Amino acid sequence: MKKTDIESGLLKYMEGKSSPVEKALVKKWLSANIAKPEYDAVFEKLLDETRTEENEAVTKRAFDRIQASIRDRKRNRTVRILAAANAVLAAAAIALFAIIFRPEDAAEWREIYVAKAEKQELALPDGSKIWINSDTKVIYPERFGKDFRKIYVDGEIYADIAKDSKKPFVVSASGVEVEVLGTQFDLKAFAEDRNVDVTLIEGSVALKGTGEGREFSRIMTPGEMLRYDKTTDTVREFAVDTLEYSSWRTGNILKFMDCTLEEIAADLERRFDVRIVIEDKTIARTRYYASFINDEDIDTILATMNGSGIMDIVRKDNIIIISSRTGR
Repeated sequence: MKKTDIESGLLKYMEGKSSPVEKALVKKWLSANIAKPEYDAVFEKLLDETRTEENEAVTKRAFDRIQASIRDRKRNRTVRILAAANAVLAAAAIALFAIIFRPEDAAEWREIYVAKAEKQELALPDGSKIWINSDTKVIYPERFGKDFRKIYVDGEIYADIAKDSKKPFVVSASGVEVEVLGTQFDLKAFAEDRNVDVTLIEGSVALKGTGEGREFSRIMTPGEMLRYDKTTDTVREFAVDTLEYSSWRTGNILKFMDCTLEEIAADLERRFDVRIVIEDKTIARTRYYASFINDEDIDTILATMNGSGIMDIVRKDNIIIISSRTGR
């Protein structure tokens, strides 16, 4: 495809004007090319071609479509490829989020990215505070509009939201929205992950599905974690110790609730800035309940999880290879 055809096709797709055939072609192109740096300029050009008078519904549809395309990528891509894809997504995201407000209520959007193995605290324009975990992007306005407060997240945050009964606060992330008036909660929603986890510390929030065919709404209570599976469109409930789910912002606590080793490896990669390769699919699908609260390093964590001795763990600098001991 010519770049001009790609640009027009993407814009039409994001605005929801594609035919079923066109939609399939664009999704296929996105899955194959969204991680390629040579197309950065294509996404950046969307900023110039997306008009500020477009409404919130258009923005939301565009955001959901790009997020869905990210999720459609094959799971066997390397972590570095996924990271590159997220960088491209950020370029597209700025173009998409710039159209939320009408000209008379225009505001600049700002983006923060916290690198792997890092954390950062952010004060929002309304006095709310969020703590941003490793490998996470947050896009927020320099000031909120008249009717609502909204930010976009790709990754994990802990939020302490200032109360404002006249202006709901909405966090949009990876096919879901968390809507609150004032409360504290933890949200983990990486575009490349299968699950979205929301843990309510205090107050009340509504978790809503926003993707096409994924409409649901659940009211949460303190001490509850909801896990939304983007693949099966199902929601599971867990009763949790909220202290463990909020303490990562001041310490290095890690908590895994019925997670596969593959899912845990993704978290460890972000926390310790390493690459983990799991060569055995059975081992990758093994599920764990585990807590690490004493600032353990990655070698200690993996050795503990290998208590049964079924894994061979070999580390070469920042690459860790996990294979089956029984398979050797």
